[in-house]
Amino acid sequence: MRILSNDGKVVVVEDPSKEDLEAVARDNPGAQIVVVLREAEAPPELPKGLHPLEVHVARASSAVEIAAAQLRARRAQFHLEASKAVTRRDLLRGEIFVKRAVPQLSPELCMARFGCSECVDVCPTGALKLADRSVSVDPSKCTECGLCISSCPTGALSAPGADDVEIAAALAKARLHGTSRVVFTCYKSAEASAEGRYVYRLPCIGALGPEWVLEAAAAAGEVEAYCPDLKCPAAGAKAGLEVVEEVAEAFGFEKIESKEDRAVVRTSPKAVSYSGSRRRDYLEVLSKFRDAYTGRKTQALKMYRVDVDPSKCSLCGVCFAKCPQRAFDVSRTGDAIKLTLNPLKCVGCGYCEEVCPEKAIAVGRHDSLPPEVEEKAVDYVVRCKSCGRPFDTLRHIETVKRRMGIKGDPEWLYMCPDCRRYYTAKRMLESALGKGASPKG
Repeated sequence: MRILSNDGKVVVVEDPSKEDLEAVARDNPGAQIVVVLREAEAPPELPKGLHPLEVHVARASSAVEIAAAQLRARRAQFHLEASKAVTRRDLLRGEIFVKRAVPQLSPELCMARFGCSECVDVCPTGALKLADRSVSVDPSKCTECGLCISSCPTGALSAPGADDVEIAAALAKARLHGTSRVVFTCYKSAEASAEGRYVYRLPCIGALGPEWVLEAAAAAGEVEAYCPDLKCPAAGAKAGLEVVEEVAEAFGFEKIESKEDRAVVRTSPKAVSYSGSRRRDYLEVLSKFRDAYTGRKTQALKMYRVDVDPSKCSLCGVCFAKCPQRAFDVSRTGDAIKLTLNPLKCVGCGYCEEVCPEKAIAVGRHDSLPPEVEEKAVDYVVRCKSCGRPFDTLRHIETVKRRMGIKGDPEWLYMCPDCRRYYTAKRMLESALGKGASPKG
C-alpha cells in the first residue's frame, strides 16, 4: 500500500489490503478513504467498523472521487448501533458499534411544519412519524431504502451518499473532467470509477429521485442505475429504476439498456450550474430540458398542482403572502388584478389550502410537466363612486356582502373609507336635522 495523500479528513491510498484499510481507519477516525486501484483487480474486503460509504474506489486517482470524499467527510453522519453479538476481540478494540446510513433531517428545509407528509406517506416500514408538524426518524425501523429521501421535494432528508450538496459537487466535478456516464448504484456494488465513467454509491438506489437523474444527464449525458442485489431487504431498486425509465420517456432520452436490475439512458449534456439546493437545481435543469419534453404524463417528475375555485376566491392575497416557496404572485395591469402560480416552485405542502379563508384551494399532483406560469384568478379594481380613487376589488366586495348578509348594492359599499365616513356622517346629520325640524304652520 502507498498513501498518496492525507489531510486528516480524506486519505488517498493505492492498492491497500484489508489490514491496510484497518490501519488507515484506526489512525484516521472519521476520515473518508479513497482507494486507487492500480494493479489490484478489485477493492479489498472492508474491515469491521468501516462503512462501505466511507470508502471511494477508483481505477485511477480521481478528482471527482476526492471532491465527493472531502464533502462527505464534512457532512456525513452515520448512525451508530450496538452490534448484536460482540466478541472479546471487538470489545478490546472498541468495535462494539456498527454504522448505518440512516436518513438525517434538516428541520430548516422540512415542509412538515406547513403540512407536508410526503416522506411519511412513502416509508414502507413506519420508520418516519409525523407529530406536531415535525418529522422524526426511528433508526431501529429504517431499512435504508432511501424512498423518503427521493420523495422529499426540498432535500430535507439526507444520508451519507444521498445528499444534494454532495451530489451537486460531485456532478460539477464530473462535468469538468469529461465524464460521459454517471452510474448510480449502492454500496454493495463492486464497480469502480474509471476514465469517463463515474460510479456514485447511494445507500440504496431507492433514494434516486428525478432531480438527480436529470442533473446527472445534464452533467454527463449518460445515466445508469444499477442494483447489485435484487433480493436486498431494502427493496428500493424497483422505485429507483422506474424513476430513470419515466424521466427518460418524459424527455425523450435514448434507452440503451433496460433490465430488471439495470437501466441506462442517454441524452445530450446541458450546461448547468449546481448550487446544492434541491429545488433550485431542479428548476434550472428542468428549464434546460423543457424543449425536449415529450408530453408524456408521469407523476415521477414530482410536480404539484394547485386548483383555485374562481367562484370562491376573493383574491385576498393570503396564499400569496403565506406560501413558503413564494410560488404565488399578484400583478396588476390597468384595473385587472391577476393571481398567478409558478407550479415549478410549488412543493405540494398544502399550506395555501389550509390558510385560504374562502376554502377555495385544493392541492394535488400534476401528472405532467406544467407551464411556468398558471393564471389562477382574475379580479378588477373598484373605484370610489365619490372621489374616483381605487380602493377595493369586485371579489372582495362580493365576499363582504355575502358574509354580512347585505342585500342589493348599497351606494356606500362602493365608496373608499374616507368618502364612506363623510357619506355616513352626512346621512346621520340629515337624519338628525330631519327629526328635529319644526313642522310648517
